[in-house]
Amino acid sequence: MDTIVRSPLNERELLDDATRVRVVLTDVEWSIARQLREQSVWRTKIEQTPLSGPQSRAAADQALAELVEQQQRTIGQIETIARHA
Repeated sequence: MDTIVRSPLNERELLDDATRVRVVLTDVEWSIARQLREQSVWRTKIEQTPLSGPQSRAAADQALAELVEQQQRTIGQIETIARHA
């Protein structure tokens, strides 16, 4: 985020309005931070939930698969920002 905000193109407002870029990127950064926190909380819950049989194992596997998909989307957002920087 800092690389984009401090870039010569942004400072000369060649990318867009520098203030708007800073605000939007700060919002994106906090959004990603919240996503990562929520994903960590869910992973901990999934890993610490006792499994009493095959149905609970299947439910945990399903929850973990969904969590992995969410994490991949978050990684995609981060990679997009990194490429932009």
